[in-house]
Amino acid sequence: MPKRESMGVSATMGSAAVDKDVQFVEEFVSAVPGFADVYDAHMAENHEVLPYVIFWNITQETVLSFVRKTAEPPDWEAVLRFLEKRFESGESEVRSLIITAFLGYLPFPDQPGHDIVNHLGAALKAQFDMMRPRG
Repeated sequence: MPKRESMGVSATMGSAAVDKDVQFVEEFVSAVPGFADVYDAHMAENHEVLPYVIFWNITQETVLSFVRKTAEPPDWEAVLRFLEKRFESGESEVRSLIITAFLGYLPFPDQPGHDIVNHLGAALKAQFDMMRPRG
């Protein structure tokens, strides 16, 4: 994915946590094919990376990919692998983003795509089960 001029946060937001979250989003978009359009639309609308906002869209696209069971990007399995690896890295800001803005937005048992939770890696599944023991 080409480097985008508008990546990053404005100078007024300088928080280390925000910087780590923004860096994580940019790494995610670079590592997982199929999210460049989501990122570009987000930047066009917001003019900066808002990690928790964009991850709502990423989660929705991931679940749709799972429901469709197609080979087209975004690759829901690649998303889960990337998030599992980064969750295990232990960075508290990244873990918080994944917990709140990905796991927290996954479908409930009566919603389409809920079975994606059965494909979470061990660390994400354990966290999900603590958050929502009934699914």
